[in-house]
Amino acid sequence: MDKRNFLFALFFLLISLISTSALGNIAFVERIRGEVILNQKTATVGAKISEGDLIEAKGKKSFFVIRYDNGSRYMLRNGRLKVEKLNQVESEVYLYSGKLISSVKKNTYDKEKFKVKTRKMAMGVRGTKFWISEDPSESYLCVCEGEVSADNGVNKVYVKKNQDTTAKGKQSLKVTSANSQMLDMALADFEILGDPVK
Repeated sequence: MDKRNFLFALFFLLISLISTSALGNIAFVERIRGEVILNQKTATVGAKISEGDLIEAKGKKSFFVIRYDNGSRYMLRNGRLKVEKLNQVESEVYLYSGKLISSVKKNTYDKEKFKVKTRKMAMGVRGTKFWISEDPSESYLCVCEGEVSADNGVNKVYVKKNQDTTAKGKQSLKVTSANSQMLDMALADFEILGDPVK
């Protein structure tokens, strides 16, 4: 191999390593309260989050906050989720149970590349703040800022600020005005997240 080809190969290898590390470490555990388990071990603040990770907050008062390098965050209270995709262009989590409070920064994920899936619906997000409650009987979505698309396989709706939708069985999704009790709970959780709705 001549010097020119060697330098090209070295340059290509260096760029590949830099790209791989830039895509890999973009989220970490920012805060914990109560019992939080990451991949069957006790979670610690600062732990890096990767694709395939399973993380759980056990108990009504337990929660954790995940922070992305781009400033987006989510908090899960008393529930369990799996990180299905995590890179610089898209993020996807599967919410098994609990309350998920998310603040996705504007212009960080194009074309709804931040996604949350539950048993009953899939949600695509651009810059927005939204609150999801997941239990065996239903998936509930309340939007506090911006817009979220929700699709339950029967129909797709767009939920905007101060609106909500609930997925149950194979019924069509309907968008309604969120009641004050649900909005108050969501707003209180955004205060705990440290990213209050203005």
